[in-house]
Amino acid sequence: MEDNSQLIREINRIIERLDSLCDKPGSHFEDQRNRKKQGTVRGLVSVVLFAGKNAPHLKTCIQNIRRHTTLPYEIICVANPSSEETIKRHLKLKPNNKIDYQVVFCSENLEPAKACNDGINKSRGEYIVLLSPNAIVAKNWVSGMLECLRSFPDAGIVGTLINLPGISKQLIHTKQLSIKIIQQLAEKIWKNNRHRRIRTYTINNSCMLFTRKLFKRIGGFDENFAFEAGFREDFCVKAALEGKTNLTAGDVYVHRRQTNFPHKPKKYFKRKWQNPDPGTRSGKKFLTLTAVKKGLEAYQKDDLDAAIKFLMEGIQRSPFDPLPYFELGAVLLQSHNFKDALNVIRELPAGANEVRKNEMLGCCSLGLNLDQDALQFAQRAISIDQESAPAYNLLGLLAQKQGNKEKAASFFEQSATADPGYGEPFTNLGSIFVENSPDKALNYIERGFILSPHIPDILTAYHSIITAVGEYERAEPVFESAVSAYPLNKILRYRFMDVLYRRGKLEEALNQIQETMVRFGSEEGMMAAALKIREMADSKQIPKSKNAGKTALSICLITKNEETFLPACLHSVTPIADEIILVDTGSTDQTKGIATIFGARVYDFKWNEDFSKARNFALTKATGEWIFVLDADEVISPLDYERFTKIIKNKPDHPTGYSMVTRNYVTPPDVTGWTWNDGQYPEEERGTGWHPSQKVRLFPNDRRIRFENPIHEIVETSLMRHGIEIKQCDIPVHHYGQLDWENYMAKGERYYCLGKKKLAEKGEDLNALIELATQAGGAFGKYKEAVELWKRVLKIDSQNTKALINMGSALMRLKEYKAALEASETALELDPGLKGAVMNSTLCELLLGGDLGKIITKLEKLLNNTPDYPAAMALLGSVYAIDGERGKAVEKTESLGAQGFSRDYYLHDLAQKLIAAEQSKKAVSLLQFAVESGNASDEIRELLRSLKISGQ
Repeated sequence: MEDNSQLIREINRIIERLDSLCDKPGSHFEDQRNRKKQGTVRGLVSVVLFAGKNAPHLKTCIQNIRRHTTLPYEIICVANPSSEETIKRHLKLKPNNKIDYQVVFCSENLEPAKACNDGINKSRGEYIVLLSPNAIVAKNWVSGMLECLRSFPDAGIVGTLINLPGISKQLIHTKQLSIKIIQQLAEKIWKNNRHRRIRTYTINNSCMLFTRKLFKRIGGFDENFAFEAGFREDFCVKAALEGKTNLTAGDVYVHRRQTNFPHKPKKYFKRKWQNPDPGTRSGKKFLTLTAVKKGLEAYQKDDLDAAIKFLMEGIQRSPFDPLPYFELGAVLLQSHNFKDALNVIRELPAGANEVRKNEMLGCCSLGLNLDQDALQFAQRAISIDQESAPAYNLLGLLAQKQGNKEKAASFFEQSATADPGYGEPFTNLGSIFVENSPDKALNYIERGFILSPHIPDILTAYHSIITAVGEYERAEPVFESAVSAYPLNKILRYRFMDVLYRRGKLEEALNQIQETMVRFGSEEGMMAAALKIREMADSKQIPKSKNAGKTALSICLITKNEETFLPACLHSVTPIADEIILVDTGSTDQTKGIATIFGARVYDFKWNEDFSKARNFALTKATGEWIFVLDADEVISPLDYERFTKIIKNKPDHPTGYSMVTRNYVTPPDVTGWTWNDGQYPEEERGTGWHPSQKVRLFPNDRRIRFENPIHEIVETSLMRHGIEIKQCDIPVHHYGQLDWENYMAKGERYYCLGKKKLAEKGEDLNALIELATQAGGAFGKYKEAVELWKRVLKIDSQNTKALINMGSALMRLKEYKAALEASETALELDPGLKGAVMNSTLCELLLGGDLGKIITKLEKLLNNTPDYPAAMALLGSVYAIDGERGKAVEKTESLGAQGFSRDYYLHDLAQKLIAAEQSKKAVSLLQFAVESGNASDEIRELLRSLKISGQ
């Protein structure tokens, strides 16, 4: 026998080493060993509180956990060591304490994600609740969440209703309340919404419950999030990728105390999920889930065609995933497209849930009057799962169709018992009693609506019976709760508006109309009804007396055909405006009607090709002490309301104007000054990013302050002329005009025509030439005219580098690369540090087939001087890829991804330019790199395939 003594000694040394690591305090091995020793305790709930170093409401939180938790539980408090005495005092640690607890201490700067992981690793419960120390829980909070978790197949993470604005599931709106009132509110919600569950994608930050099994399967919280917000949302995404459904327990309310904490942008979250690789399992699954989410949202918005399109995209991306098939089938069923639904469900891939498959096949068959088939499918579902609520509901519908109401009622009751969170059997029970017992019918139908208000037939049934019996007062809070739970459901909002109108609550009805217009646009039928309601309600007017201590703010706009963007603009300023002045210059769409619905004072102004005159006319109608100027395609964020109000209330000693940055959102990332969307304004950000512009927007209502210039009108000139101070304001204005390309181009044409007229009047005026040339060579694509205009500029000022750079850009658009290179090199001779000139010259050299080494040297030098320059990083990374330096190319593209730069868009665009410049081999190298590095969109793959087919 071979001597294995040396091998055995080596194994023993490894074991000793592992033992020493396991014994090291705080080590991962120690956590695993302790848990193994302790074992997961079945039925135990581990409540994990991340207290950090400052949790002023921790004591109240713990008191309420103890008072309202009847199930076996333990408290794991993760905190800074400096909080040790405070926490022990809150926990009241005594030898006979019935509550199991642990205090996990972390360093002062420990990231929340890692701290929460540590706390969970030290816990023993089968179930984990991650709870904010600012939260106030109430009776049934844990039992209700567990009930929700166990009621739904493949449930993942369960959250609760919460009051805090800005959270992903903002369903309750309350101010700071006493604990007694909060408990009463929670009990009322528990009673009214029993068993309601709401499917969602992300759970609010205050309270989330999940199993230890799921936590281990996902791998815990991603500790790369560091101090950023978003690791909980990331956890929800990963649960969905594991095939889990996240839910809000609609009968559980947890109150979170308002605390003053800054909004943290989710930079890492956006970076992680912005460009998933469709070639990987997780990337494909994420794109499939995104398509399904978009499809269900489109259906809620009453856009069936878009819903089908997105859900079909989900099927195409993952043809072996049952999820998009089931969701498409459900949408078609709810739309009564029974034949199409039947075909979709028949195409389900192998391994799909047989119970759900038979339930849906049965519903399709019933809709097609194939009653015998429907019966067989229902029986098959029950044979697999004796608690199949949809199958019993289907049997009830079949019995009702045969006229056997007693048997139907029995099946509906059996269905409701099997799943008390399933709304359809309650609605169907109600339909049986409509004629003979309307009160009983109303109770059942209302219960069905509370549970499933998003189902069209259930919504219609409830609105119909409410209308029949005139119980609008009773229906109002029920509808309000339903709209809060399903804010994207268009028809639900319409029905709620009708209830409010019939109750005579005109202002509330108008608020709902305005919210609906922002979310879904302005439909002709709704416009007529809304204008009628506005006529009956009092418009919002400026306070007549200025002695009430309120500083009045006038919002001034000028418009022409702005129905697309205007609702969002007016909705964004209504909370801070004392009056809205809208001057219309000749709209032929619904612009004026929309403005009227939002309570604006609308004035007509005959267009005279002078924006300043229209602006100044609006200023003459303003009666507020302050004026804020916006365009119809702009908004301000609710996150800035408080700061905005503070500025206008703290009136300075002398007149002051405030200059504000405009975030011009765009899709192409290669725009000068482009900055990526970092999540600081999650509700307002659009496109891939934005580029800044600056101008004075907020100023006193002073006759001396007026706009100047027929186009590109500004008040800065009049402010400076009269010695009025201009201060910088860090509140941004969000501008979306450049995202609506057709409308933006139409506006640009108007500006361009006015610019030509202005130039003709002034002759060879340098500023007028520069303005017009900039417009021509910008998004409007008049590149030949731009080149000629820049040449005229250079005749006046031969050393104007701006003219040289922009002329070079226009020449590149015309594919005159040699002339573009010459203009760029001339600019660099005048100023070697010009970023735009370096970019133009290196791109021209690449397209002309120049020396890659020289191009790389120039770009590396540029980035040494300006390291945070996305366009230069993108071009350098591309040249690296073409030159075969894949490692450096990957490094640059990953850096771009960290900044949110749309890499696939840029690579596809550059490849097309290379092909047009007869540099197809370089294009192939670039596209192959995109595929290999995980930066390939569907368009990139298709372009590469076409090049290979053509042999290029």
